[in-house]
Amino acid sequence: MNLHDTASRALSQVAQTDSPFELDEAQYFVVSPFDDIQILGSHRDVYEGLEILRDNLDKFQRVLPTGMLEKAVALGVVSTGWAAPLGSLAELQPASTSPERRRCRVSALVSSSLEIAIAAQFEDDPDDIVVDSSTGEFGITLHLRLTMEAMLCDRFAEQIRALQPGDELEL
Repeated sequence: MNLHDTASRALSQVAQTDSPFELDEAQYFVVSPFDDIQILGSHRDVYEGLEILRDNLDKFQRVLPTGMLEKAVALGVVSTGWAAPLGSLAELQPASTSPERRRCRVSALVSSSLEIAIAAQFEDDPDDIVVDSSTGEFGITLHLRLTMEAMLCDRFAEQIRALQPGDELEL
């Protein structure tokens, strides 16, 4: 799986609507080992939705199709909002108030190896998709990475609970 290609594909496959740059809710999804995008759910606040998922993984695993979270090779979100060029620290302002703001649609993913990919398209030039990587140290990529780390911890905990004397843990 090429994570950047999957991030770009998610822009068009997740939350299809007549107004692709005006989503009411962020859409969360996982990528299966077969590179299929499977929708987990949505939430009005992109960060709060990831916190809810992270804090309630056991509940999600009980109500989602068997193996959906446990076998996921990536976790992602598609959301919309405003983007603006970063100015100097003295000029920090919300992107929505910048005179240079642009409406955007963003797909961010983190793989089970904690690789991060971001794809963005802008309303004023939707055919130009910008793909990038991130360190996962801020904003949505940080929340995605923390949620994937929690999912991985749950996977290893399940493996440990299932161990019998003499078994080896597969990492």
